[in-house]
Amino acid sequence: MNFHFAFLRLRVFVVKVFFTLHFSFFIFHFPKFLPTFANNINTHSMVTKIIEKAINEQILKEEHSSRIYLSMASWAQVNGFQGAAEWLYAQTDEERMHELKLIHYLNDRGGNALLDDLEKPAGKFKSLLDVFQQVLKHEEYISASINEIYALSIKQNDYSTGNFLQWYITEQIEEESTVRAILDQIRLTGEEKGGLFHMDKELAALAAKKRTSQLAAATTNAGI
Repeated sequence: MNFHFAFLRLRVFVVKVFFTLHFSFFIFHFPKFLPTFANNINTHSMVTKIIEKAINEQILKEEHSSRIYLSMASWAQVNGFQGAAEWLYAQTDEERMHELKLIHYLNDRGGNALLDDLEKPAGKFKSLLDVFQQVLKHEEYISASINEIYALSIKQNDYSTGNFLQWYITEQIEEESTVRAILDQIRLTGEEKGGLFHMDKELAALAAKKRTSQLAAATTNAGI
């Protein structure tokens, strides 16, 4: 019995020594591995400074978009294109909504949404065709900008932002498609007053449809 008891105590002693040595090794070397370990952890609870800067730049672009379309709407209204004016005024509000969506997202992710000065938008246009050609050019510019931020978010392993931007990517595809269709119709009507009159009525109908969609989106966001 004494022999077995002594053997058992020896085994316990050996185990204690084993774990003590390994624990000492871990404590000594863990600080060396800590930086690498920490760098590999990215919970994305907060946006990086790179993403924050990119989103802030996009916020300004969306705000500028709203001002561009507001200026176009005013020109259209003054020049007798009431339907086009209604569509552009609705587009102005839509761009404003895009801006606010980005502001809320950035602030919710621990960033800081900032505003800055904006350049004055153009106020004179050659024709209705000229207006919508510039609309398409601007929408293509915004699409490219959104795609760049999406690519950057993936590079930064910020999949939350990438997922968030999917809505904007889809939205831009629809926007460009709509404006191209409007341009096609304007080109078909030419400069004839009768054709432009009917085109303007079509734009009024599109504006009403856009307003309905905006109201539905606002109602959904409000949880009504």
